[in-house]
Amino acid sequence: MSEIEIHNFNDIKAYFEALVGMTSKIKSFKFGGFNRIIESLKSEIDYPCLFLELPEKSFDGGLSTGLQKEYKIAFALISSVPKDDYDKQDELVFNALENYIEQLIRKIAIDFDMEEDIGQFSLDPLYGLLHDNCYGWRVEFELVEDSKICKDESFWDQEETVNYFAPEFSQEFK
Repeated sequence: MSEIEIHNFNDIKAYFEALVGMTSKIKSFKFGGFNRIIESLKSEIDYPCLFLELPEKSFDGGLSTGLQKEYKIAFALISSVPKDDYDKQDELVFNALENYIEQLIRKIAIDFDMEEDIGQFSLDPLYGLLHDNCYGWRVEFELVEDSKICKDESFWDQEETVNYFAPEFSQEFK
């Protein structure tokens, strides 16, 4: 069982920020939706940079059978290369950054007990899709957490049962 617990988006962000801090190979970390990522490209960035996208969250299972939170997590590791230097682009994407991505995937798989399910990591090369001559890799995977969602009585102002039907409609079914 993993010792790292993920309960919300802040935990995911903190994990990846700490992950970047564990290596001198990745120089910076950015987090956010696509618009925030594009805006940050306009500023000075130390490359290679890990961009963590806003995770998607869904639920699986049921309240009686056991509920699981599923986070769809995606990040990109990019670096800047002159747009006309194709040899350098290929060297960066298919050698240096590919090795870094493999190390990140191995670390994530170990941290979250996913070594037996490493095939769920999906990788796509990024070739100049972003401005600033950025190239690299985008990785996507799912992180599943068993969850107990309990009704928090302090959240609800009213404890009585609410009749959702108009009184004349509900009387027909008495």
